[in-house]
Amino acid sequence: MEEKRRNTGIDRVGQVPWGTHFCLFYHTREDLIDILVPYFKTGLENNEFCMWVTSEPISEKDAMEAMIKAVPDLDSYLEKGHIEIVPHTEWYLKGGGFNLHRVLDAWIDKLNQALAEGYAGIRVTGDAIWPGKIDWEHLINYEKEVNNAIDRYRMLAICTYPLDRCGASEVIDVVGTHRFVITKRGGEWELIENAERKRAERLIKESEERYRNLVELTTDIIYISDREGNKVFMNDAGYRILETTPEEAIGKSWLKWVHPDDRERTEEKFMKMIEHSIDFLDENRLVSKSGRIINVLHNVRVLRNEKGEIAGVHGIARDITERKHAEEALQHRIEMEKLIAGISTHFINISPDEVDSSIDHTLKTIGEFAGVDRSYVFRFYDGGIKMDNTHEWCDDGIEPQIQNLKGLSVDDLPWFAERIKKLKTFHVPRVTDLPPEAYAEKEHFQMQDIKSLIVVPMVSGTSLIGFLGFDSVRVEKTWPEEDIRLLKMVGEIFVHALERRRVEESLMLFSEAVEEAPNGVQITDLDGYIIYSNRAVEDIYGFSPAEYKGRHVNEMNVDPEFASSVILPGIKETGRWIGEVMVRHKDGHAFPVWLNASVIKNSRGEPIAIMGIITDITERKRMEEALHRAHDELELRVQERTAELEEANRALQAEITERMRAEEALRASEERYRRLVEFSPDGIIVHNLREIIFVNPVAAKILGASNPQELIGIPIRRIIHPDYCDIVKERLRMEKEGKEVPLIEEKFLRIDGSPVDVEVVVIPCTYMGKREAHAVVRDITEKKKLEAQLLRAQRMESIGTLAGGIAHDINNILTPIMLSMELFRERFTDEESKKLLDIVERSAQRGSNMVKQVMSFARGVEGERIALQVTHIIAEIVKVIKETFPRSIEIRTDILKGIWMISGDATQLHQVLMNLCVNARDAMPYGGILSITAENVLIDDNYVRMNIEAKVGPYIVIAVSDTGDGISPEIFDRVFEPFFTTKEPGKGTGLGLSTALAIVKSHGGFINIYSEVGRGTTFKIHLPALKTTETQRSEEQQYEIPVGHGELILVVDDEVQIREITRRTLEKYGYRVITAADGAEAISLYLQHKEEVKAVLMDMIMPIMEGPASIRALSKLNSNIKIIAVSGLADKDKFAKVADTKVHAFLTKPYTAERLLKTIHEVIK
Repeated sequence: MEEKRRNTGIDRVGQVPWGTHFCLFYHTREDLIDILVPYFKTGLENNEFCMWVTSEPISEKDAMEAMIKAVPDLDSYLEKGHIEIVPHTEWYLKGGGFNLHRVLDAWIDKLNQALAEGYAGIRVTGDAIWPGKIDWEHLINYEKEVNNAIDRYRMLAICTYPLDRCGASEVIDVVGTHRFVITKRGGEWELIENAERKRAERLIKESEERYRNLVELTTDIIYISDREGNKVFMNDAGYRILETTPEEAIGKSWLKWVHPDDRERTEEKFMKMIEHSIDFLDENRLVSKSGRIINVLHNVRVLRNEKGEIAGVHGIARDITERKHAEEALQHRIEMEKLIAGISTHFINISPDEVDSSIDHTLKTIGEFAGVDRSYVFRFYDGGIKMDNTHEWCDDGIEPQIQNLKGLSVDDLPWFAERIKKLKTFHVPRVTDLPPEAYAEKEHFQMQDIKSLIVVPMVSGTSLIGFLGFDSVRVEKTWPEEDIRLLKMVGEIFVHALERRRVEESLMLFSEAVEEAPNGVQITDLDGYIIYSNRAVEDIYGFSPAEYKGRHVNEMNVDPEFASSVILPGIKETGRWIGEVMVRHKDGHAFPVWLNASVIKNSRGEPIAIMGIITDITERKRMEEALHRAHDELELRVQERTAELEEANRALQAEITERMRAEEALRASEERYRRLVEFSPDGIIVHNLREIIFVNPVAAKILGASNPQELIGIPIRRIIHPDYCDIVKERLRMEKEGKEVPLIEEKFLRIDGSPVDVEVVVIPCTYMGKREAHAVVRDITEKKKLEAQLLRAQRMESIGTLAGGIAHDINNILTPIMLSMELFRERFTDEESKKLLDIVERSAQRGSNMVKQVMSFARGVEGERIALQVTHIIAEIVKVIKETFPRSIEIRTDILKGIWMISGDATQLHQVLMNLCVNARDAMPYGGILSITAENVLIDDNYVRMNIEAKVGPYIVIAVSDTGDGISPEIFDRVFEPFFTTKEPGKGTGLGLSTALAIVKSHGGFINIYSEVGRGTTFKIHLPALKTTETQRSEEQQYEIPVGHGELILVVDDEVQIREITRRTLEKYGYRVITAADGAEAISLYLQHKEEVKAVLMDMIMPIMEGPASIRALSKLNSNIKIIAVSGLADKDKFAKVADTKVHAFLTKPYTAERLLKTIHEVIK
């Protein structure tokens, strides 16, 4: 029985073990409440099931009220079934009388139920005297049974007796059947123990104490084995340490628990002990049931029987695992400190060039020492937003990652970054246990097969410069404190080495810069004694650095007190002194220098030295003196010549007046010519057949110059396109011969080398007194674009007409195939046939889709047009391409808020944008940026004049841009041609862009392309806008395939296959059918069955009498006739001819049986 003691809640009793059965003698009702209420309150608090069996003088109600006062939330305990309060008649006297065994069994059942529900045990009470219900002997027998049995159970029991109803003999009987009794004397509770039981318990306790002291209280494993080594006894410590049970251990060889590596050696010692009757003392390892390894000091002695023969062995195994671990930890720490000392000493003695190789070697050393798979260093750069794996070591068989971990964005690992930036150790024993918010980190680590990792920050001062880490790839690992300490110490060594290298490299650069400086640089202490000078100082003063060092600056000055009295006090007062100083050269001559001196301070802001920049200004002073002398001589000569000039001026005055009149007339003429040239809308170039001597602003703009002066003097051949050299040579020849040169179109080259289309006419002229060539140049680039657009539109219109005719014939072929699928599926039900039918249906549907694409290109077929918001279409496109395009392509969007709506077909526009995005993806096989933008634009008259497809009004512009290869000029004009593609065979039909253009045109829009080879391409889709931002959504209704009820349908089509398969389909679904091959036959049949025909299925294109004419004729015969128009072309012009008639629905070939049946059902309904 478990001896864990339980708190009774009764102050006088305190704690007792499970299985305690004691008695309460009471005088009054209050005595019962004083003991039983705290008794049960404590039981509830300690997770024990409580049961109070009541009898007079306390009823159920009294007990409940008393408990509620002590336990305010008693209701919750009652609801959970934690406590029961029942009358004695329902427990002791159930069934009309007291049955000792029934009551005892009932207590055991209650205990088992409580334990099954998770309670620690039960505590109970019950009054033992019920007048007239039981005789005394029977009651005492019950108490004896309870007292003898309760020791084995997790139960506490109080039996209560009214003292005023018990005589002396009854009191003696009660005391003898309980462990102890509590009663009240003189107002105080007193505890009376059972003397006989107390004496027996004392003897047992003394015996058990001796045994426990010898065996059970020891922490060592104590066991006895027979001669064969099979255990016959083992103490509790052995079972606990080896995690086994007596059933598993007794009778088994004790060698079973010895570590396999130690078993052979231990068995040899055991056999030698038995053979030679000697004891042995040895250290070996045991293995527990769970696999835990226990280091033990094993002391084994032989046991002899009464005859002196060896009967077995008695062994004691002391667990020394902690001691071994402590020894190993101490040894590990000693080795680690030795390792750290060696690493530290090594880094102290290396040069900056050896830092990287030393870090690599150290990563290998500490990685092998810690038994990890990978050790590495990362460094931050770009202000801490980027990081590189700069150094790495990997154990044999571990794949290096250093090349994959360059240029990482810190923001890509936000959960890690947040912790490492707080200078915290990043310890992950199990990558799989990372929280959801560390999703990016978890994916990043698992891509490298990392199962566990530990990272410590590398900090210089207060700045995070990187981190040092260990990875475990093969197994999950919890990193001990010693490994973390090792990482931190090595990280500090790395930081010091890297920072020392940085400082040394900076000092080296600074030192080299100072040594090579053209000005003299000297550093003195605060008293003016020189401690450093560069090579320029030697050139200035004539002293070598060795001769110069240690002198006082006063020794260099002509005035020896100037530095002490003026310069040094000035520096100490303001921190700087600038001015001219007379100094003396080594050879004794004096010369001037310009001195710029300032204080050098340490990291605490304290002055430690003075640095002076010295410039020899001897030559400058000499030049200043020469300038003064020259100025004086010039002044004298000016005075001498002034008198002569005054006389000459008077003579010239008359001549100048006359010349001014002539020049005024010339200037007026030149002004008129200048204004004509400068304000001409055309470019004007004047050249002398070799080089340009004049251009006006318009010509400068045409040639790409920022101003005309850039072009003056450049050879005329520089602006001539190579393809037009022969034409220009012929023109120049004609100019030289004075012949008239006709207007020609050619290409010029701008100053950046790009071509420009121009019209040129050249006439001879006189410029600045010389005969030159005067060229009038007009930029015709936009004119060329408009001509190209017109030519492309005409070409597309011709191809569209041809494609439309082909599409009509193919639709007539596909219609009977798609209609017959349902009939064939019912006829051919085997799996092979079903597969073949599926292939045929998919092929027919593919053909139908291709026809629709051709029709979209050919005629601009319109789908269902609704007011829609392009932002939704763009959002769908972006979602698809982000999921399917390579991750090397970055997707960017810029959609204007409040974008206008358009009237359009969402499916067709989705096709256009997806086609452009796929083309952009294919143009960037190695990655790049794909941008989608949308904005509102108002197109005015000026834009319309430049683009013949545009109209004045509001548009939205959707731009799809890539940073791919761009479109070369050779194929630029062909990109919208149908069947033209630059992709490999089988990877493109050449209909994508032509279909996209057809769809955009059918929406009243147009497409512009901008492309530059090597820079990328932009497609701008212009769509007329509704100038509103509200969204209209259409809801599709769900249909089931309807059936007919014998209605008569007239089918009119010139294709016999279509008539026949339509008839069979309609008859299969409950309709009657009559057919006609043309309009005339249809009218004849209708006159015969006028009253029965419920609907007419009319083909729009037939010989003899076309659909529109037939529909008009039938409508005259019956104005209420229901007609469904059918065509292989979604041609709105054809349908417009019957728009004013009674056409109830339109069907476009090819169509499925489901669509046909739904349409007929809706029309008839």
